[in-house]
Amino acid sequence: MKYIRAELHNHTTHSDGQLRVEQLLAYAAENKFETLALTDHNTVSAHRPAFDLAQKEYPQLSLVPGVEITTFYGHILALGLRRMVDLTRLDPAAPDPFLQTLHDAGAVAVGLAHPFCLGHPISEGCRMNLQEYNWELINYIEVANTSGPDAVLGNAQALALWESLVLQGHRLAAVSGKDLHQLPTPQNVFVTYCISPEGAEGTRAERVLQAILAQQTIVTKGPLFCTQAEDGSITVTFAPAALPLPKTAFLLVIQQSDGESITYETDLCTPLKHTLAESVTSAVIKLYQNSCTYENLLAVGAPVYCEKGEAQR
Repeated sequence: MKYIRAELHNHTTHSDGQLRVEQLLAYAAENKFETLALTDHNTVSAHRPAFDLAQKEYPQLSLVPGVEITTFYGHILALGLRRMVDLTRLDPAAPDPFLQTLHDAGAVAVGLAHPFCLGHPISEGCRMNLQEYNWELINYIEVANTSGPDAVLGNAQALALWESLVLQGHRLAAVSGKDLHQLPTPQNVFVTYCISPEGAEGTRAERVLQAILAQQTIVTKGPLFCTQAEDGSITVTFAPAALPLPKTAFLLVIQQSDGESITYETDLCTPLKHTLAESVTSAVIKLYQNSCTYENLLAVGAPVYCEKGEAQR
């Protein structure tokens, strides 16, 4: 498997960011991101200069066009969107037609940005206040926004929402987003890696979008792993660690749709196999260090879905 390091939520001076296009691309290259999404608020004006600059100076960086649809009722990330849509068509009491409009306009993956964030300064518009919608029109949820403490406060709620929906059977990827408006201070925060088969066709940007649509993403502070499902069981395989592992307890938790939660101790090297009961329709996999508290969460893996008693990746 190939793990593609991706940053999926960013802003430039073309909207409310402090980073010029060249500064954003330089940051991404310096921090070894392989794929970068362009998601300015309600504009695509940064797309052309960013793609031109990447072609000339950063050929190793694959760009995803996109927009952060910014409304009084929440923010929606539309990856793949190359033109802005009419915001007046959004009815917060019935958002499905607008979400469909995003897909029709070219959005490949539509996601909810920081759904429980109040924003800085306090702004209700950052929190997702859209009413009932069809989850088939949503492809992912930003479960970890690392832009600052105001966003971080809502991350646990966002993760809980995603987990609840997955365990109900909704097919949703989990991602993180730096939500860059300025250069961040160095810190160990969640990063998104998109899992792609070796030899898969397409650019890295295309494979990132494919991974999101296939729910093949991992949100992590370091460890990488993938799941393979076959004959009613799942096998968790860890990627080799880039750095020596600390001498500590690593706990892999498998939360099943039947309400059962199973915890395994792991060395992050040996593959782990888990048998699923026939009643299980989906499962969420999370990795912790020392104890199973949100503060000790290390990674959220790709969800597992099961059909007719047989697990599927």
